Amino acid sequence: MIKRTLEISREPAHLSLRNEQLLLKRDGVIVGQAPCEDLGVVVVDHPQTTYTHAALAKLAECGAAVVLCGPDHLPAAMLLPLADHSQVVWRLRDQLAVGRPLAKQLWKQLVVAKIQGQARNLHRSLPAYRKLLALAGEVRSGDPTNIEAQAARV
Repeated sequence: MIKRTLEISREPAHLSLRNEQLLLKRDGVIVGQAPCEDLGVVVVDHPQTTYTHAALAKLAECGAAVVLCGPDHLPAAMLLPLADHSQVVWRLRDQLAVGRPLAKQLWKQLVVAKIQGQARNLHRSLPAYRKLLALAGEVRSGDPTNIEAQAARV
């Protein structure tokens, strides 16, 4: 089953737990709920959101990641389930063990994919479309010339 993503960004909320369900409350009124085992990611981008410890612990127990965004609306921290979810531990260990050359090649692949994705959001007749594709072809291992930033500017 595909896990659900819950995003809290427009209005403040309080997350709590009742009967294995994550409750979303606003001003003390339940406005939503979902079984914790159905959630894969909870993204919190509203600074006035509050949580109970039980809610966070249950999400972790069910394998959900909780992403906390900062004032710039970018991810600032992540709560990952580690105790019962060995796949996360393996993934973290493998990522930490990667050598520098491979990490740089993987970063290149990520940047190229990002730039090509940006280009696909434009009409093919636009000069920016062609410019982005050209920039994607210039990315080198580790992106030392910061092509990613140049593409973002385009």
